[in-house]
Amino acid sequence: APTRPLALSRTNMGRAKGASVKQDLVVAAELLQALYLAYICRKSFQAIIAQQRMFLAQVEQARDNPVVVRGITRLQAVFRGSRVRNQYVKKRARRTAIAREILSSEQTYVYRLDLMVKVYYHPLLELGEEIVSQRVVKTIFSQVEVILNYNRQLLSKLEARMNHWFTQGQRLGDIFLLKTVFLKVYTMYVNNYNASFALLMDAHKNQRFKSFLEEAQQQSLGLPLGALLILPIQRIPRYVLLLTVS
Repeated sequence: APTRPLALSRTNMGRAKGASVKQDLVVAAELLQALYLAYICRKSFQAIIAQQRMFLAQVEQARDNPVVVRGITRLQAVFRGSRVRNQYVKKRARRTAIAREILSSEQTYVYRLDLMVKVYYHPLLELGEEIVSQRVVKTIFSQVEVILNYNRQLLSKLEARMNHWFTQGQRLGDIFLLKTVFLKVYTMYVNNYNASFALLMDAHKNQRFKSFLEEAQQQSLGLPLGALLILPIQRIPRYVLLLTVS
């Protein structure tokens, strides 16, 4: 009976020793695997370095070869030329888009000025003193009819230029320079605008005038007179913005 525990103890010690040996073998195997992978990586890296050195040596030799030099020069020229052409094409497309925006907005602007003159201004003049005095009417509308005539001329020039956009230099600035005279009329309109707005607000107290405006608005795309009168005030900054961007 006393020898039995001793036998069990020896058995446990043997098992523990076996487990320890197995763990050592696993660690050794992992270490060998890591060393092998490091060796492979080092060899691959050395091969890459050797290839790079060969390439650099070939480049150095090629630098003295006039045929290679001419080839490289041509490739550089082609690359630069392609980049310049792409920039030119992008700039040209952008200028064309802006020119079309100027034309489109000018067509809308002239149409609405014409609408204001035909639907609001002329009918009020024809009514005489029945609704509001002619002095008040002329003060409210100021130089709008003169502005309309100037901008019709400008629109005609723009349409003609855009019809031959790709054969006439792709520019609009020269047209606006020729039309700088009409800026004086715009200045007069801007200076009168506060008085025009005040008279318009005061005239709204007249029920007959108010009824006329309500009926006229139905014939002017639903645009009230006040929204049309401010169009010339907004137009010049719009020209500046579009021409500066282009």
